[in-house]
Amino acid sequence: MDNFKKQVALSLVIILGSFLVLGVALYLASLSLKSESDKVLSDKTAIATRTAALQALASFKSDSSLASRYKQAMERLLVPQEKLIEFPRSLEKLARAYQVSESFSFQGAQVAPQGDAAGYIGFSLSAGGTLDNLMDFLKGIEYSEPQFLVSFETFDLSRSGAGYSALINGRVFFR
Repeated sequence: MDNFKKQVALSLVIILGSFLVLGVALYLASLSLKSESDKVLSDKTAIATRTAALQALASFKSDSSLASRYKQAMERLLVPQEKLIEFPRSLEKLARAYQVSESFSFQGAQVAPQGDAAGYIGFSLSAGGTLDNLMDFLKGIEYSEPQFLVSFETFDLSRSGAGYSALINGRVFFR
């Protein structure tokens, strides 16, 4: 029986030792798997970030060509500074065409173009006539040839006898 107890004890030691070795091996494997899974997660996040950056870059490149086309279109809309001398004559011609009396003058100092910003000079315009003729005159300013890019800063319309008068302060833009 003594031999039997030794064999049982030895078997128990071997089984417990095996469980202990298996437990240590599983613990080390779980540590290794955890570090690998953290690395995979980190790599996945880095790939997602790089993919987003590449998509943004591709979008910027396509937007760049679109922006270039818009810039070219804007440059076609803006007259060179030297052409501003034709703006008062263009207004006179439109006023005659729409039977409107007009008085025009440039106001203040011009602001030179800077970088992508257009230059401009202020103007004052007074016009008189029927309401329909005044409206057609203002539309003509907007669509006149050569096309001047104009913004109205202030607009005062009042009844004047049988017609209307408009006092306008604005800007005409140039490149």
